Amino acid sequence: MLVSTICFDGPTLNWYRSQEEREKFVSWTNLKERLLVRFQSTREGTVCGQFLRIQQETTMEEYRNRFDKLVAPLSDLEDRVVEETFMTGQFPWIRA
Repeated sequence: MLVSTICFDGPTLNWYRSQEEREKFVSWTNLKERLLVRFQSTREGTVCGQFLRIQQETTMEEYRNRFDKLVAPLSDLEDRVVEETFMTGQFPWIRA
């Protein structure tokens, strides 16, 4: 974990230091989960919210790449939800 934290700066580094003082990180998974909870919110909403609202706007390849990027940190979603979200986000003429 030391290697990953060396890259932290600004708000991320401040957050890491404050968390490390209160509750030590016990594993890489623990650090990753806590980072996502703290920093996943963006102007567009949470990563989960962005994932559930995804819509194809260009090519299928670009849609698939964006879909994969959004679903990657959401390992707790059921396969059915992932599949339905993928299908629903495609152009209507592709779904038909």
